[in-house]
Order: sequence, then structure tokens, then C-alpha cells
Amino acid sequence: MSKYLTNSGGVRDAGFVIVDISEGSLRGVQATTQSGGKYYIFKGIPYAKPPLGELRFKPPQAVEPWNGTRDAIRAGSSCSQTGKGEEDCLFLNVNTPQLPETTDGNAPSLPVMVWIHGGGFTGGSGDVGADYLIDEGVVVVSINYRLGVMGFLGVEGQVSGNAGLKDQVEALHWVQRNIARFGGDPDQVTIFGESAGGASVHYHILSPLSTGLFHAAISQSGSAFDPWAYIDPTPIRAQRLGSMLGCTIDNNQALVECLRSATVQDLMDNQYSVMTSEDKARPLHYPFIPSLEYDVEGEEIFLPDRPITLLQAGLFNKLPYISGVNSKEGKTTLHENYLDPSIWQAIDQDFERVVPLDLKLEKGSNASQQVAEQIRQFFFNNQAVSTQTIGPSHGDDLGYLFYSSSYPQLDDQSTEMKVLHNVVRMWTNFAKTGGEEL
Repeated sequence: MSKYLTNSGGVRDAGFVIVDISEGSLRGVQATTQSGGKYYIFKGIPYAKPPLGELRFKPPQAVEPWNGTRDAIRAGSSCSQTGKGEEDCLFLNVNTPQLPETTDGNAPSLPVMVWIHGGGFTGGSGDVGADYLIDEGVVVVSINYRLGVMGFLGVEGQVSGNAGLKDQVEALHWVQRNIARFGGDPDQVTIFGESAGGASVHYHILSPLSTGLFHAAISQSGSAFDPWAYIDPTPIRAQRLGSMLGCTIDNNQALVECLRSATVQDLMDNQYSVMTSEDKARPLHYPFIPSLEYDVEGEEIFLPDRPITLLQAGLFNKLPYISGVNSKEGKTTLHENYLDPSIWQAIDQDFERVVPLDLKLEKGSNASQQVAEQIRQFFFNNQAVSTQTIGPSHGDDLGYLFYSSSYPQLDDQSTEMKVLHNVVRMWTNFAKTGGEEL
């Protein structure tokens, strides 16, 4: 059930509201979307035990109930990553336009959209502004999950691996248990994510552990088949990390005990130094990402085989699925000042510089000029290269889904705002209808 808080135990006080879930009571807050709509936010809700001490690297454990009312008005810590985050980070946020008691129990349950953030499985958090999605009548859940070595270390016989993906599964179980208390429909859950979040969504389609926990899916600019999203298991990375931290590496149990006793800072500082030459040859290489798991007694397997093998064998969850990319994904790897018009003017005036070096064409030759012309035609429709024609990069779509005060304010009548509303409506219609209407 849910109830408003007041000084006298009656109606409403400062917009706070309490919801009772299976683990205890939560105090959230009433808020207003950018368009003026009312909704309720509950932040920093624990969905699993803190993965500390002996639980480091292990699959998530069920969250323990609490007594009294827990504040859910501030985002929980992001998971450990370079420069920020905490190990105690398994939190999620719920944004809902209605609560059962605010509608006298007469309103139908709303579709649920669970957001999985990107960041190369090494960074990011679930702290996003859901205003635009909320305006379309859906409940939005966003989650944290363990990253880097904390979420994707694997050691034969000791650490099965893919703890970060198993965190996501635990969060989806939480949604099944509790989302009805927030006005959401547990039988109408869409998972969606971008980059590593999009790849995570694809992994859930492939994983038997995720069966029945969601009913539709959207992968934005991310797939389990991406070279940065999967790596075959090897003992070398864990051994190199242990060696750097002074651990015994010829005994896996001793190695893991040592890594569990290491500081988070030491693990973060050294995780990128473990990559093999083969790792570094991969595009956008990261040291600890999803992989095949090791058999460890008492631990379930999230990924029973390589992604391509599961797909070819038809071993995946069959459900409505959208997967796609932005038209100019690779622009994200360019210079940080790519919005500077002078950069694109220089490229436009010397367009042969974009001809791939591995073609080994002499600059100024007919062959080189022909390739340059073909590139301009294919990517820029024979137009001048500028900030207006360069197109959307990896991650640019996020500004059309989530509100952030760091984004420029858009005029309600602008083309950008119209595109934003179209994108949000397509995504929420997909969540509402399972693809029957976009």
C-alpha cells in the first residue's frame, strides 16, 4: 500500500509519500515533470545485499528486510568505477505517474520500462531523469549494477563471473515482487538500454536466468555480438591483477581471498593493466566484460554458451525486440571538440584525409579522390561536412529519452523537441503494445 505523510498522520506534507513493499516501507517524494505533470520518485532502493567482504565478486544475494521507513529521496551511490563510486551500490530508482492509493485503486496498472545504463561495463549509473517517459504513462525503473573487475571477474572454481549481469537479473526479480506497489504491471515489463546497456538487454534475451522476467526489449547501440561486449574466459587477467597486488597466483582460492581483501582503489587502479596483447587488439577494449562462466558450486550460470552459439541453436527468449544504432556511431571516437565548426570546415576542404589508411592509396591519386567522393556521397549525401550534416553519434539518442539539466533547454516548437516526443512516444507505445503500435 502507499500513503501520504503529514505532520499529524493525515493527508500530505511537503510532497512526501510512503509505499510499503515486500522488504519494508519507503519514503519517496512527489515531483513535477518538465511539462508540469505530477509523478512520484523513489531513489536509492536496495535490491540486493551490499556485495561487500565475502560477497565481493559473488552473485547478488537477496536483500534483507528492514524495520521502520527507509528514505528513498536520494540516489544511491554509483558502482565502483575509475574516479568515483562505491562497492555498496546495488540500488534502483522508481519513477511513477501514479500510486494505487492516489487513484482509489481504480486505474489500470501501467506498463513498466526498466533502464539499463551503458558505459562499456566499466562506468555509468542508473541515475537518469525520466520526465519525458513518465509523461507518456509508464513506470520507469533504472538500476545500478557492478562494473569492471567488481562485476566481471571470473576465476575457475572460485568466481563464476558475470556478477554484473546477475545483478540485473536480481533487479528484475525485485520488479516482479514489488512494482505493483508503485502502480506498475509486472506482466508488462520492457527492458531497454544503450551501449553496454543495449548489450545487456541482448544478453537477457539469451539467458535462461532472465526467462519470464520481462516481456519486450530494446537495444540501443549495443549487442552481445559487439567486440567490446564479450570476451572468452582466460585465467591470465585475474592472475595478472593478483600479481600486481602481491597475491599468490598459483592457487585460485588464495588468489580470490587476496583480491577480496584488496582495497577498491587498488582494484580500480590496476584493472586496465591486465590486458593481453590480444585484448588490446580488439576495438574499444575493456579488461573485464561479459564472458562464459566457470562452474562454481551453488552458483547459477547466466550465459551457458557463447552468444552466437545460443542464437544459432535457437536458445533464447522469444519476445518483441527492437535493436538498432545511430547513423554516425563512430563520431563518438573523434576529438572532444567535434562541435567546433572549424574542425569540420578543415575536413571538408581536405576531404581526402578521411580515406582509410589501410587502403594504401596515394593522396591526390585518382583512386584516392574517387574513394573520398564515394565516402562523401554515402555518408553526407554529397553535402558539405559541417555540424549540421555530421549526424547523431553514439549516445546522442539519450538526450531524446531522458531529461538532464546539463542539456540545452529546447523550445517546445523546435524540431528537436518534436523529434524527442516522437522517439519517446515510439518507445513507450512499444512498451504498451509489445510492438503492435509504435
